[in-house]
Amino acid sequence: TPNNNEILQNGSTPAGTPNGECGSTPGNGIVMPELDMETKNKILEQVEFYFSDANVTKDKELAKQIRRNEMGYVSIKWITSFRKIQALTQDWKTVSRVLALSTNLKVSSDKK
Repeated sequence: TPNNNEILQNGSTPAGTPNGECGSTPGNGIVMPELDMETKNKILEQVEFYFSDANVTKDKELAKQIRRNEMGYVSIKWITSFRKIQALTQDWKTVSRVLALSTNLKVSSDKK
């Protein structure tokens, strides 16, 4: 079974924002504004690139993280810590919602 805070590569999910959420609330209770479509697309394209066959074969740390879980799940919090993602958002819940839109990646049922 997948651990918390994980995403599965090479799966698929239905399009649309889960639960119709508009913003996200970090642990401090502040509601983060919804990202514009351009920023969402940048996040999606960047993470899909990270999980592409061409990149995973070169990125030893990512490959190691994928192998650590029998289902291939990787922490969305870990993905959110990447420099290029941090430049777009620091909120892992926002990243989770954006990745749920992907047809190339599958977010675990706990959306973490």
